[in-house]
Amino acid sequence: MDPMSPIMTRRRLLAGAVGAAGVTVLAACGETQIEEKTVPTAAPAEKAVAAETVVTAETPAAARVETAAPVEQVVTPEPVAPRAELEEIRFATDHVSGPRGRATQWGLQQFFQKAPNIVVQVEPIGGDYWDALSIQAAAGSLAELVLWDGWLFNQWRGEGITVPINDTVNKMPGWDPDEYYWMPNIYTENGEAADHQWPPPTRLEGPQHGFSYQGWTAGFLYNITMVERLGLGAPTEDWTWNDLLENSMKARDPEADLYGIDAIDREKMWMPLCFSAGATLLRGEGDVDFTMFDDGGDEGFQFTWDLIHTHDVAPPPEVRKQLSGEFGTVFEAGKQAYWMSGRVYTVGFGVPRIQDRFAWSLGPVPKNPRTNYHGNIWGEQYHAVTNGAHARGTLEATAELGHFLGTDVQRRVAEVDRGHLPMWKPAFDTANATAPPPQGMEWLQKYVDRPDMRHYQARLPFWVEWWLVWGPPLDKAMLGETSAEEGMREAKRLAEQNQAKQIEEMKSRGWI
Repeated sequence: MDPMSPIMTRRRLLAGAVGAAGVTVLAACGETQIEEKTVPTAAPAEKAVAAETVVTAETPAAARVETAAPVEQVVTPEPVAPRAELEEIRFATDHVSGPRGRATQWGLQQFFQKAPNIVVQVEPIGGDYWDALSIQAAAGSLAELVLWDGWLFNQWRGEGITVPINDTVNKMPGWDPDEYYWMPNIYTENGEAADHQWPPPTRLEGPQHGFSYQGWTAGFLYNITMVERLGLGAPTEDWTWNDLLENSMKARDPEADLYGIDAIDREKMWMPLCFSAGATLLRGEGDVDFTMFDDGGDEGFQFTWDLIHTHDVAPPPEVRKQLSGEFGTVFEAGKQAYWMSGRVYTVGFGVPRIQDRFAWSLGPVPKNPRTNYHGNIWGEQYHAVTNGAHARGTLEATAELGHFLGTDVQRRVAEVDRGHLPMWKPAFDTANATAPPPQGMEWLQKYVDRPDMRHYQARLPFWVEWWLVWGPPLDKAMLGETSAEEGMREAKRLAEQNQAKQIEEMKSRGWI
């Protein structure tokens, strides 16, 4: 799932369970469902430990044939004698299928080998992910460790749903806050100033309610085979929007249904372009003003709108859906030369779709010709430690699992499964982390190493409500029902109207 994309929140629980109880096949956050084999396993009658066998993609990226999907193998861990005293903790997640499910399952297997006295009961989160968690939070029935979100953290902040764990993590062997990519107010309490600080703070600090896990970022992809066949340019760090437009126009072939670039995705396409053109943040200081389109930011949305409605180099929504077909996207169908996309951090979904039909690569994001600047945005989900861990006396065991998933498993994600952006920096320190397919994987860390990455300013009590309210007029504009200017004007009005309500709520909570 795109961690901060509440527009795509419907998940369908299809079958089974993960970890001790088997594997659940789940349509993860807007990803087209990919059929997978599951290996149901039985845990001992007295306890639910990790499964005895597990299907994984063990072959490191560097050892794979470049055009082949990851090879699945059955791994049987060596039996480990359990300790006399067992601790049982519940772990809730929707990472139960595809590359993300494989990473989770592998992680639970490895954690069992590391800490056989900790019994992990895995609870797949089905239905509407966000509603399910909110209902459980209100009912006091949350698992001890939950894959959580920044906006949910702030919605429930101050209610005791999640608990600070600083005293616990500071005693943990290997704990180092400098090893993490971090943005404020996602799982730490940092205040209003940090939410609007520019450039943003980068060192993990403040009351900490969990462990960083799944990140996302925008980036740039191109179809090497198509680019070379058509005599187009491969993107370089000197490329500007003008180069992108010029080459996209050369790629466009109406008779062959070929397009230059995509132009739909909000946070992975035109929002980075808004920042590239000069916008600083989504909301200004005090949360009064919606600033996405200020300081030249409007150029980013206008440029994207023009790709569809002026230059005809990007497929409109109805055509985009039609051409995506069985491959999920126009790019992965092989009909698009360039793609500003979040696929850069989820190539584990793209590799089995593309296979050996064409070669593809990550590359530098084109910069605005006026500002000479590459813009970007990122976000993350984390594993929250809930009040259940405190109430059940399992805080240390829960923290041990959260720490393991946020470190050792991140290296596995970077090298093998590639279903999300690792937020643990050492995960990128091996050759396998940058090995193809696709080519250019070294760009993933280059995107996030920029010191001025924007985050989505989650510190609103009802962030998702705000996010959803200003999206529709921009969607209408992209459909061609209004001009880009009209869409931006209405989005700003609705956003600031909602922000006024949010400010009153924050005052009532004593946040400001």
